[in-house]
Parts: sequence; C-alpha cells; structure tokens
Amino acid sequence: MSWLPPALTSFGRCTSGSFQYPGPRGARPIDLAATAGTTKQVMNHLLGQLDTLGFIERRERGSIWLTAKGERATAEIRRAVTRNRAAVGGEARKAALPAIE
Repeated sequence: MSWLPPALTSFGRCTSGSFQYPGPRGARPIDLAATAGTTKQVMNHLLGQLDTLGFIERRERGSIWLTAKGERATAEIRRAVTRNRAAVGGEARKAALPAIE
C-alpha cells in the first residue's frame, strides 16, 4: 500500500482489511480472520505483531481492541484511502462512494 503514510506501513495489507471502520471493537481473532480471508493462525501472528507495535490490545476471552495509537492509525488510513480515491477516480468518484471518516 504505497499510498499509506510511511509511519503506517507496518499495518500491512492483510491486517488493514480486517480493521475496517469502526475497527475490531471486541472481535475475536477467528472473526477477524474470516473478514480478512485468512486463517486464524495467520491472523493471530499478525495480531501478535500489532500488539507488539502497540496498535491493539487483547482483553478478556481473546477480544481485540484498538489502543489509542491504533485508533489514530486507522483514522490516518481512512484519510489516506479518501485521498487515494480522489486521486484515482477524481472528485466525482469520491462523491459517489460512501464516506468513511
């Protein structure tokens, strides 16, 4: 995702797909894996990396929550997606797509 700000490239292609608005908010790894189209094992590996980087925290019964850093990162990704949509498809395409901010 070359259009992402450099500070957010650690999110990666697979994880960003599973953190669509409004974020995991208590989802289980198996649910996030299904959303991302991957296995629970792969998702747990990615979640471990995001946990180490401080983007998420694991709570009771394995639920996944964004940290303040994760909330800021996903907000920046949404802004980058919006900018990219406008650059690729022009303002008419941006206006036709649902708002994500």
